[in-house]
Amino acid sequence: MPMSAFCKEMIRRGMNQPIMPAPGLLEESRQAKEEAVQLRKELKEKTITVKRLETELFGLKHEIFQHPERDGNLSFSSELIEILQRGKMMLPGEIMKALDIDPKNIDAIQALAGQLHALQDLRLVEERPKGWKWIG
Repeated sequence: MPMSAFCKEMIRRGMNQPIMPAPGLLEESRQAKEEAVQLRKELKEKTITVKRLETELFGLKHEIFQHPERDGNLSFSSELIEILQRGKMMLPGEIMKALDIDPKNIDAIQALAGQLHALQDLRLVEERPKGWKWIG
């Protein structure tokens, strides 16, 4: 039998045989899928926790802006200033999203509003109908 005919026959036989994976591969695949689902769930939970903590941290770091009647050193958020200095007009919701501030966290929102108004008092930003704009 010529070599080409032999190869064709072996290929034909191989294509007609059912493919059975090794017994251990099915179990490994199932376990890997279960682990992937569990890891995705944990990642989602941890991502939510990190966002909540970042929002809380923002509020705590800039707590002085929540109470303007108190005396103290004002320490502006460098992230806020960087975002505003890009020159784009930004609505408060866009600023909160850029800073990962949870809209349900009143303390963080008050701290952000206090900083924006303090920057406005310093004539570095301006509140316009379409949002906040860096002018400093």
